[in-house]
Amino acid sequence: MRCVKIMNCSPLVSFGGGEEEEQQHHGLPCSLKILELVDCKILKRPSLSSLTSMKELHIENCPGLVSFSQTSLPSTLKKLCIGSCGDLRCLLEEGKELHSVAETFSDSMFIEHLEIRYCGNLASLPGNLNKLSQLREITIYKCPRFVSFPEDGLPVTNLRKFYIGWCERLEALPRQMQNLTSLLELDIHACPGIVSFPEEGFPTKITSLSMTNLIICNSLFEWGLHKLTSLTHLFITGGCPTVVCFPQEEIGMMLPASLTSLSIVNFPNLKYVALHSLSFLEELFISNCPKLTSLPEKYLPHSLLELYIRDCPLRKERPKMASFMNPGFITMCRTGQQDGPRKFPLLLEKRKGNCKRQEIFKIDHIPCVYIDNKFIHDQEDEE
Repeated sequence: MRCVKIMNCSPLVSFGGGEEEEQQHHGLPCSLKILELVDCKILKRPSLSSLTSMKELHIENCPGLVSFSQTSLPSTLKKLCIGSCGDLRCLLEEGKELHSVAETFSDSMFIEHLEIRYCGNLASLPGNLNKLSQLREITIYKCPRFVSFPEDGLPVTNLRKFYIGWCERLEALPRQMQNLTSLLELDIHACPGIVSFPEEGFPTKITSLSMTNLIICNSLFEWGLHKLTSLTHLFITGGCPTVVCFPQEEIGMMLPASLTSLSIVNFPNLKYVALHSLSFLEELFISNCPKLTSLPEKYLPHSLLELYIRDCPLRKERPKMASFMNPGFITMCRTGQQDGPRKFPLLLEKRKGNCKRQEIFKIDHIPCVYIDNKFIHDQEDEE
């Protein structure tokens, strides 16, 4: 058997606990690969070490879950996902008391994917997190009491994706982030307790960076986004109340030339964008920038294929789009037939649009333009 899902089993308190039960594998088959425990209200400390073929463990909405012991998880486990477990205080702990001492991850554990969501009492992760040499993805989301990562930081060998979001008490990013040479995706969202940017900066090989409502945005700009020479996707929301021009030319800020997708959201004082040097940029998303009244005088990059503008005061006469635009390409945009990812699916809609006539010549080379919920399209195609 490959997968077992146990759901709405209120009497279930634990697995294991005695030698006889361990030998019987708790009634679960030895060949089990995936175990899902959902809505088991009083499940406290599952012991699953005898399931020596198990690869994935998913626990969802088990509010009584307190912890695991280091020996209760099978060494074969590769994916551990825990969500909506309000009593989870420590992922691994020694003993069975609520205030027992936290254990550390073992060298014999080969977890590749660790995800913890909506666990309101989780304060930290076990030590030796950096010993999980096979860890590829880590997600900590909506854990409002999560305060810190272990002193030894994150594993540097294989980690590809790091996501931390809505952890209001988190005080700092993990140590030695610059050593995460395999990291490709970095997402940090709504963690107001992070007040300082790592002195050594971010690993320079990341390809995707998303940051939302962070005080450290300005420090990141000063450190130098251009150092991220492999960056293709950049998403920044809020945290930049003083930024008037993006990038900030007054501090010598430059964007990496490798960018293909850029999102700028909730910049309350942004008046100008200067993006003509981004010769590979294909997607541009600008939203909730109330002082952005015009597009760049030096034009937008000719590489742009998609432009999405929302809640920015660019208005409001119906444009006449340039006749040289390719109707066939626009049709592909609407139907999703163009090769490559479609980050902004609303661009596929066929609608009329509005913006100032003097701005049209700046965007007439862009096949897909979407402004304030209106699709701007070739007038010839309309006919």
